[in-house]
Amino acid sequence: MRNTALLCFSAGLACAPKTVDGDPFNQVTEGSGSSGAASDTLDATTASGSEESSSTASTTATTATTMTTDPTVDPDTSSGESGTGDCGDGVVSGDEICDGEDFGDISCVSLGFNGGTLLCTASCQTYDSSGCYNCGNGVLEAAEDCEGVVPGGVTCESEGFTDGEIICNPKSCLFDTSGCSLCGNDLVEGTEACDGADLAGQDCVTIGFEMGNLGCNAATCSYDFSGCSGGQYIQDFEAGVVPGEFSGSGVADWIVDSTSPIAGTYSGASGDIADSQTSGFVLPVNFAIAGTVAFSHKESSESSYDYLQFYVDNVLQEEWSGTNATQMESYNVAAGAHTLEWRYSKDGSVSAGSDRVWIDDIVITGGVPTG
Repeated sequence: MRNTALLCFSAGLACAPKTVDGDPFNQVTEGSGSSGAASDTLDATTASGSEESSSTASTTATTATTMTTDPTVDPDTSSGESGTGDCGDGVVSGDEICDGEDFGDISCVSLGFNGGTLLCTASCQTYDSSGCYNCGNGVLEAAEDCEGVVPGGVTCESEGFTDGEIICNPKSCLFDTSGCSLCGNDLVEGTEACDGADLAGQDCVTIGFEMGNLGCNAATCSYDFSGCSGGQYIQDFEAGVVPGEFSGSGVADWIVDSTSPIAGTYSGASGDIADSQTSGFVLPVNFAIAGTVAFSHKESSESSYDYLQFYVDNVLQEEWSGTNATQMESYNVAAGAHTLEWRYSKDGSVSAGSDRVWIDDIVITGGVPTG
């Protein structure tokens, strides 16, 4: 009886109180005085229940054995098992949504941002989007350098360069330093013409001289033409557009005009300005040796008040006013870098003639434009 009750309890079965033969296998012990008929007191129903209990106990024991875990196996890495993964190994596994730089197909853009760098938290269960941003919303976010404009005090120099202009990239909202340069690193950048041995593919001949060795000024990263010689620069404006080497100054830029040319079809003409305003035409030139600049000009302006003026390095050389026929001029220029400027300047009242001046057939000997 004691052994049978223990089996029912350990198997988790309900055991009804019954009278059970002390010898359930009908093995009568000799001399016990017990009758083998005692086993017959178990009816068919009881016998069936005993068989079912025995079967259930056997199955339970088998199941318990199957679920026993081998202590030498890591459940997180077992084949076919889902787990928390190995957070920190840089590979998404288990129930991780990210791990290190592994985000699967997820990025700042897929989460609805314009760009940026997505981060994974230490738990590998959540994303950190503080490095994402929406460029152009007018709000300076943590991952952005700027929104539209560069903040005051931020320059190429403050970013470690020596010259140039820094801008705000409208697509990334990051500083764009492509216009900055670092003179002295042997690499042409930004507005540099050259840098050390990097001459941007130019030499004396390609620039306009006849011969010589082109150099680079180490302090300014501009061309040094002292080793070049020969050649002339001639500009007659017959291309019909303002040459790229020229720039403007004053209120209105000069134009290339065909209404009253000095020679050919086109001449350079002053911009449309009002009283007390100026319109300048600027040409930077580097003279390898002392040379000359010559040009033709004519005016149709208020005499003695509205002038065509010619400057070298912002020093007035000569001026003309009134209505004049075409004239030719020539000036000596010392070796080195110089700025030539033709400027139309008006006084405070009255206009006369066409209120315009013209130049044409510029000839530079000994130097070439650097604009």
